[in-house]
Amino acid sequence: MLLDVDLAALGRYLTVNKLKMQSKGVASVAARVLNLRERVPSISHDAFCDAAAAAFEAKWESRSASRRTLSVSELDRIPQLMQIYERYSEWEWRFGKSPSFSHSLEHKFGWALVDVQLEVANGVVARGRVYSDCLLPSLIDALNDELAAGAGSLTYDSRGVADLCSRARARLEGEASLQVARDCYLPELQEWLTAAL
Repeated sequence: MLLDVDLAALGRYLTVNKLKMQSKGVASVAARVLNLRERVPSISHDAFCDAAAAAFEAKWESRSASRRTLSVSELDRIPQLMQIYERYSEWEWRFGKSPSFSHSLEHKFGWALVDVQLEVANGVVARGRVYSDCLLPSLIDALNDELAAGAGSLTYDSRGVADLCSRARARLEGEASLQVARDCYLPELQEWLTAAL
């Protein structure tokens, strides 16, 4: 159920190659997808759960929906559920089996245009390069040096972005002329990259 999803992004993720569709003999897969919020603007996650429970109870009158959120300590007492929780919370399961892909990101900051090119394999940045018209080339050099040094160890997630920026910041330490890059530019870059991934 979609309560409030970015439908433009969903469309990009679900777009099927036309040649693939032709080879399967299918003319179209177009179908209307909507956010429930379009129909019921006041809907919330809790209201949806209440409606789902009421529908369950209406269908199976002899049963009631029992709902509650389990804490991790409660899951610990139910080994089968804990196994499921641990399996699906592992980074390897969530990101490690993803196909290889490249990601091109571009953003215009007040201080420069930044173009980040990443090649990702199994949820890890395999290669990357940053291009920019930044007037502090040491910042871009530090990012590129860390992308090269960290190839294969930087995860393609917010933690990997934080690691990259932290390592680049360490390379810029000690030079007063680079303070603006350390204290302003890198935090802006980190915030943008984290949101863009």
